[in-house]
Amino acid sequence: MGLSIDTYSPHCGGEVVDFQTLQAIPTPAGTDTFFPVAHHSMVELVKEEAALILPNMPLVGEAYGINRKGAQFFGWLAFEGSSPDHRLQIGMRGSHDHSLKREIRGGNNVFVCDNMMMTGDDMHIVRKHTQNVWRDLVTAVRESLHAAPMVYERLMSDTAAMEARLCSEGRGAELIGKAIYNDVLTPRQAKCAIDDWKNVGTENVRNEAHDQRTAWGLYNCFTEGLKLGNVGDVMERHASAHEFFRQQFWIPEPMKVVSQA
Repeated sequence: MGLSIDTYSPHCGGEVVDFQTLQAIPTPAGTDTFFPVAHHSMVELVKEEAALILPNMPLVGEAYGINRKGAQFFGWLAFEGSSPDHRLQIGMRGSHDHSLKREIRGGNNVFVCDNMMMTGDDMHIVRKHTQNVWRDLVTAVRESLHAAPMVYERLMSDTAAMEARLCSEGRGAELIGKAIYNDVLTPRQAKCAIDDWKNVGTENVRNEAHDQRTAWGLYNCFTEGLKLGNVGDVMERHASAHEFFRQQFWIPEPMKVVSQA
C-alpha cells in the first residue's frame, strides 16, 4: 500500500490536497529579484526525472499539503523499495511568499504512516527563488536522483542498526527528556512519544514497529510525536531526530549528497 491522500496524515497547520488542486494554485508574477516556481512544476520535475533515472524504483504513492491558502506547499513522493514497508521517499517544499526556499530531501518512508526517516544531509537540495532557480533545480534533482539508490541503502542500513540496538524503558525515557532539552522534540511531541514508549509490550501498543525495546522502537515513538509538529518545520524535525538517534546509538556517519545554491 503506497503513500496517498487517503493514508497521509497532515501535520498541524497543513491542509491535504490532491494534485489537481495543487495545479490550480496560481503562481505569482516574478520581479527583478524574485523568481517563483509553480508548486506543481516542482513535483512534475521530480516525477519525470525519477522515471528516467530510477526505472527500477517506480512511483507508488504521493501526497500533498498546502498552508497559508496555498502560499506554502509540501509534497511527498514514495518510490518502490526493497519491501512495501521500506520505500524511498522524497519530500519537497517551497513557497510563493518568501517564507520558504525550494527544498527537497530524500528519506525512507516506513510503514506508510507518515513516519519519515529523513536525514539532514544524505540527499538535500536547497535553492532560493533567485535568477536561474529552475535551471539549478533541474541540475540538482538529476544529480541527487542518480545517488538516490545509495541514499536508500544507507537509510536501510540505519534502520537495521537501530533494530539491533537494545534500549531499556529507562534509557528510552532518558533520551526523550534529552530530546526535549536539545529541541529535537517539543513538550507536546515528547508526551506522545512517552505514551507510546510506555505502551510497548502491552495491548495498547500502537503497532508492530513501536512494540520493541530497541532504538528502532523508540525512533518510531519519536516520529509519532513529530506528527504533531507544525507543517513548516516537519523536514527539519525529522532530520534532527534522525541525527539525534545516530549520535545516541553510535550509528556511523552517512555519505553525503548535498546541493545548495
